[in-house]
Amino acid sequence: MKEFANKNVELFNPMMAKAKYKCDAYYIDLNKTSHLLVQDASYFNGLFSHQRDTGVWKGMLRIDLISDDPTARMML
Repeated sequence: MKEFANKNVELFNPMMAKAKYKCDAYYIDLNKTSHLLVQDASYFNGLFSHQRDTGVWKGMLRIDLISDDPTARMML
């Protein structure tokens, strides 16, 4: 994972992701204990569920880091 992150810094740095992809991007470590994962899910749901001023609903995108490519799998 470290090698993948080093080669794709803009995916793991919120300011760089915002500049390059025009969206908010945050990494969640799925190896955390379950109660911390629930805390993260609750936090991000509240943060990204809707706009405060207009009430317009936002969305979240989950990208699984899974690949059939053996070299890519080694980096994950």
